[in-house]
Amino acid sequence: MKKVVIVGVEGSGKTVMLAGLGDLYSLPDENGYFLAPKDFRTAVYVSELIERMRKGDWPVATAEDVFLNLGWTLKRKSNIDGCPTDICELNCLDFAGEVYRKAFVEPDKEVSDDCERQVEALWDCIAKADSLIVLINLGDVIVHGIANRRVQESMWITNAILDEVLKKREGREPPKTAIVLSQADKYKSIINECGGPKGALKKYLRHVDNSYGWLEVFAAYTVDRTILNADGFEVPAPDFTTEGLRPIMTWLLSGEVQPQSKKSGMDGMVLSVVFLCFYLLIIFWLIANCLMR
Repeated sequence: MKKVVIVGVEGSGKTVMLAGLGDLYSLPDENGYFLAPKDFRTAVYVSELIERMRKGDWPVATAEDVFLNLGWTLKRKSNIDGCPTDICELNCLDFAGEVYRKAFVEPDKEVSDDCERQVEALWDCIAKADSLIVLINLGDVIVHGIANRRVQESMWITNAILDEVLKKREGREPPKTAIVLSQADKYKSIINECGGPKGALKKYLRHVDNSYGWLEVFAAYTVDRTILNADGFEVPAPDFTTEGLRPIMTWLLSGEVQPQSKKSGMDGMVLSVVFLCFYLLIIFWLIANCLMR
């Protein structure tokens, strides 16, 4: 089965996005696509995150000693017999920042054995991905500027990930890859002023754009409505939706054959019968003409 991996540095929005995707596709959409948790751990973690956000709390950052490899199986439910078909595995690699720094920024730095194992797991997941979504938090650059050390580190890691992902390997095509500007709801007007996500990448993330602006670039967000809490901080509204993540699934499903509905199947059958009757009438007419001569 094909493997799709969502990856990004700390603060890029992976944790919120993985919860949002699980919520958005917890039921089959109009074409029958839905996400089934890969294991009990994923099911519990995602449901707890969504509940926390409905109560007005953002998820906490991934701890330095925690590695979350949460996954789903994307399935498509047939409208004809209701039997689902597996499409691909979808995994979100929620590594702590230390792991990314060890892998791409400070490879010679001494770290714990557990961190070393996680670095190996990160390389392995990236190498085996058939499709890859790389998250970038556009807000970091807009708020702090490209000269900020944290922003510089994030861009360096992002470029390094893309370098590794798109490296040509013997006997294997590079994976289908896209760049996603996360938390884009806060910067809709800025993205529009830039002419869209590609324009925003070119203006604010020129180092990424110079090498990888040719990739598919789109904007997405998990929470479409926020409110101010008692302390004046912006938090998810209780009735927020995760519709802003649709572009991700649309990209993933591009090229997939859409399931045939009962109606379309019946329409095709009726059309075939009409053509058959038409051809039979022509044959009978020809036979009748020959007998009359």
